Amino acid sequence: FSGMTHEAVRRYFVRLDEEVMHLYQARAASHVDRRPVPYGVHQGPVGQWTNGALIQHEVAKTTKHIPIRQLVARACNALLALKPCFMMGPLSVAHYLPPGRVEFDLVVMDEASQLKPEDAMGAIARGKQVVIVGDKEQLPPTTFFERAEPEEELSELEILSAEEGESILEAAEKVFHPVRKLLWHYRSRHHSLIAFSNQEFYNRQLIVFPAAHASASDLGVYYIPVENGVWDGRHNRIEAQKVVDAVLEHMELHPS
Repeated sequence: FSGMTHEAVRRYFVRLDEEVMHLYQARAASHVDRRPVPYGVHQGPVGQWTNGALIQHEVAKTTKHIPIRQLVARACNALLALKPCFMMGPLSVAHYLPPGRVEFDLVVMDEASQLKPEDAMGAIARGKQVVIVGDKEQLPPTTFFERAEPEEELSELEILSAEEGESILEAAEKVFHPVRKLLWHYRSRHHSLIAFSNQEFYNRQLIVFPAAHASASDLGVYYIPVENGVWDGRHNRIEAQKVVDAVLEHMELHPS
């Protein structure tokens, strides 16, 4: 085994992998660029113009643009030809995309564990297919804690009822099968950052890539006991000060 040869192969793979990603981006842009953009109605009163003609007219203006919802309603075919991918929250979908005017080939719903079914249905109804992605081990969606007063103590029953709200992810799990599971965890720079969750919540199902150093003074998760930490008025000032000290120390030791 040659470390230098292995590292050279790794760098070569990284370079090729990045080139492939850029080529796929160029390929997607090329496909989109060949799509015809309907010009629409461009005669008579401007209030009756549609599609490409309306978009060009609005682009040329500096003030008094028509509302986005109205633009989408009158120029949806041209908008989809120019920009086939829309990235929007469910409330924006309801606000800006008139029902029955815009239809997508695919709706991808991320962080679905945080989304209530009634908020998600509008976006789902605007697509031919849907992919729903999320982590059911996260807390379900709720506005309960937003309504609680800062000094108000919550009972266990109140917290339990707030945690039992169903998400679109849970609703979809009952209907669509099979459910595909994520096998790898790749976001943590050190394996100890996900170790507790992997053991307690995911039953060690996630494949975690080990770091080169199993333990080091500046890597991983550590328990730092705080003496005389007192919970008072929903605050623990002594513990909070310890967190601030740790943040400042990290900034000094690792400024980059």
